[in-house]
Amino acid sequence: MQTLETMTAEHKSALVLAAGLGTRLGLLTHNRPKALLEIEGRSLLEICLRKLEKLGFTHVVVNTHHFHHQIEAFVRNFDSPMSISLSHEREEPLETGGGLLKALTFFQNSRHILVHNVDVITDLSINELYDTQKKTDAVAVLAVSERPSTRRLLFDSEFRLAGWKNAQSGEVRTVPGKKAVYDYAFSAVSYLNTRAFEGFKVRRVTLVELLLNLAENHDVIAAFPTYSYWHDLGKADQLAAIAASLKEKGI
Repeated sequence: MQTLETMTAEHKSALVLAAGLGTRLGLLTHNRPKALLEIEGRSLLEICLRKLEKLGFTHVVVNTHHFHHQIEAFVRNFDSPMSISLSHEREEPLETGGGLLKALTFFQNSRHILVHNVDVITDLSINELYDTQKKTDAVAVLAVSERPSTRRLLFDSEFRLAGWKNAQSGEVRTVPGKKAVYDYAFSAVSYLNTRAFEGFKVRRVTLVELLLNLAENHDVIAAFPTYSYWHDLGKADQLAAIAASLKEKGI
């Protein structure tokens, strides 16, 4: 198990992306945010925060929009040694990239931060991901895998980000000067160098779009951390299967 003793001081700040509207979940998010949907009595946000707590994180920022007051109340009553702050996107949800840019003010003393989608439940090795970040000093290290996905990240022969494609629609975006050789599914967990995003104007933009822009002049690389389970709650009919999987694993 990864513990506090195995982590460096730089390794303890995280951003949990939790501002999504969860529209694909229908009535389940009619009166609550997606982050507070429960699986076997625990919300997605609680599952994510407890994981970060066990890993030794001390500083966590959660971005919010939809039903902000509910998440604010949850955090207020959440018993944890971690410092938890909220980055509220009051006007409109800024997407994953815009949420990161707005939250950067909370990370002025953190060079490297973990970014983790709240709706992703996984035991993906955070230490392995961070070790790749330290060894390469890339501006971003993205956890990817071979699992099926219509949206794919493209990488060159040195596993540097070279583009993005939607296998279903045929849409492709390429990074100038990079030749795509491999394609993988993004696991929605990454380590980012906050300095690379300084000076970007806060706007509505996806994280992938930001990374594609950075990849033109910087190394954004793939990493393949080990994991035994990975779930992404996107639709209501996935709840039962995810709950059964976690129960089987004793999680």
